[in-house]
This record gives sequence, structure tokens and C-alpha cells, in this order.
Amino acid sequence: MRVYVTGQSGSGKTKTARAIASIHGIPHCQSDRIRHPSAPEYVSGAEVNKEVFAAGLRQYSERSDWVIDGILYNRALRRDMMDRADEIVYLALPLVTSERQVFKRRRRRRKPITLEFVRRRGRKARQYPRHKRQLQEDLQPYSAKTVSLCSHRDIDRYLAELRARADVGVAAAN
Repeated sequence: MRVYVTGQSGSGKTKTARAIASIHGIPHCQSDRIRHPSAPEYVSGAEVNKEVFAAGLRQYSERSDWVIDGILYNRALRRDMMDRADEIVYLALPLVTSERQVFKRRRRRRKPITLEFVRRRGRKARQYPRHKRQLQEDLQPYSAKTVSLCSHRDIDRYLAELRARADVGVAAAN
């Protein structure tokens, strides 16, 4: 099984992807880890060799089973991941919910909430409608294999359904 999890920053992509991978017993790849392999966490604004990143992500996605999470602003690369995926999980949480998570995560990592950080988040928030529109356009051809989740409650229900199906599969195998 191949699952691509996408959504805006702070929507819960990594947490959801880890849970999906755990339920299915398949490997999880956080695209930020390919983008910044030596960084202990995502480094915003770091220079990235886009060709090396794309090659690394495509190489990982050649496996038979995976869960990959990431935003993937490069539309060609995003479409490639959508083509390769058996299922696409789109976390379409409200912007205010996601931004709240970004600030909570920053505090949890004991990073200062500086004026520059707030300005950068403001720029991202202003770009969000355009990015969301592009992502939704890119998802259109894949509607049959896309699951859109609009709240934390939706995510919890989806994961509970996956667990129940996995448990039924294990019971049937025994």
C-alpha cells in the first residue's frame, strides 16, 4: 500500500502519516527528512537542492509500500506522488486550527516566537488561499482515491476505521 498524506503546515500530516504507517505496518517517510536529512527538525527557509530532494523522494516512492507526508510545493513532484499513491489523505483543516498547531509546536520545541517568525507565518497565511486552490486542482483527477479530512475528529474517525479494518484482516488471516 502506498499512501500520500498532504495538507498545510500544522494540519497533522506527520502525526497522521505515522499512525497510518503503524496501522498497516509499513514504512513512513517525512518529506522534510529527505529535504533536510541532517537537521533534527524542519529548517524553514534553508537552501535546498530541489533536484536532489525530488530524486530522493522519487527513489523512496519506488518501494512497494510506504506512507509519505509533505506539502510538496513543486506541483510536478506533488502530482508524481499522487500518481504513485494508492490513497491520498488530504488534511483540509481550517487555517486557524493549523496555525495554532504551528505555534504550539514551536513552543513545544522551545523555539522563540520572534517577530520574524510571526511575519513569516503571516506571509504563509496570505499565500494559503492560492496554495489551497492549487492543491485542490491537483487533487481533482485523483478524487476516487482521495480522502479529505476537515477536522481532528475526522482524522480520529478515519484512523479508527483503518484500525478496525486492519483488525478484521488479522482476525480473518488467523
